Amino acid sequence: VNTVAPSVTGAAKVGQVLAAEPGTWDTEGLTFAYQWLRDGEAIAGATASVYSATKDDLAESVAVRVTATKAGRPDGKATSAPVVVGLGDAPTVVEAPVISGEPEVGEQLSVSEGTWSTEGLAFTYQWTRDGAPIDGATGASYTVVEVDRERVVGVLVTATKAGYADGSAVVAGVEVPAAEEPASSTTRVKVLDRPVRAGERAVLKVAVRTVGDVVPTGTVRVKVMGGKEITRNLGEADDGVRTLKLPKLAVGKHRVKVFFLGSDEVEASRAKVLMVRVRPAKAGARAEAPGRSVADLW
Repeated sequence: VNTVAPSVTGAAKVGQVLAAEPGTWDTEGLTFAYQWLRDGEAIAGATASVYSATKDDLAESVAVRVTATKAGRPDGKATSAPVVVGLGDAPTVVEAPVISGEPEVGEQLSVSEGTWSTEGLAFTYQWTRDGAPIDGATGASYTVVEVDRERVVGVLVTATKAGYADGSAVVAGVEVPAAEEPASSTTRVKVLDRPVRAGERAVLKVAVRTVGDVVPTGTVRVKVMGGKEITRNLGEADDGVRTLKLPKLAVGKHRVKVFFLGSDEVEASRAKVLMVRVRPAKAGARAEAPGRSVADLW
């Protein structure tokens, strides 16, 4: 006959080991057998004096039934008070996750899982900007955008496993640098092959120069005062220099303005106003009327 009921010792959490204490009985020399119970039902295979709680036990009542035996006597039975199994301890970081990649606008950052105290984990991610969550940034990688400039981009890694509390790690963030200041530029223009005669097209040489090694690319705009405005691209292969032709102009002086419109890398600049003088055609030469077609300008 059981006089002091069996009991369960140990932390009643998923992943922890519970141990059975057989209690006190009125007979010496007894042998004890055990059957662990979940909500009063026998747990298959759980017949040792210890039992490791699983995710199936979460929020359930676990008890142990003790059977006392001795040769020549009938078996005695007693059941412990139940314990309610709670969430297992949250996994903890052994080796912290790290961010890799260049913290530059348009570049992709990635985060590793790190090493944790528990196996069989799944991971979720939340990228942050100066500690605040970034909407929709919940993957293992993140592409840096313009608004991240001069901000710290980090990520919260959460480790999950059924039956266990979530573990988390705040990963050391990386600072996205400010945009580089565009290089300053100067634009100069001059007339080649002087003098320009009536019926001829003035040839201009436009040179855009920068401070440093930045090659200027972008749009050049040319405007003949009183005439049409035209634009053309300055490509990297041009190395900042373009030669172009104006439309045929009437005899006289013409003011020409030339602008470089700039880019993200190079500041805009303008040349001094250029005065193009067109002289009468040489004696005996046939002067042609000034052209008006934009297609003839370059």
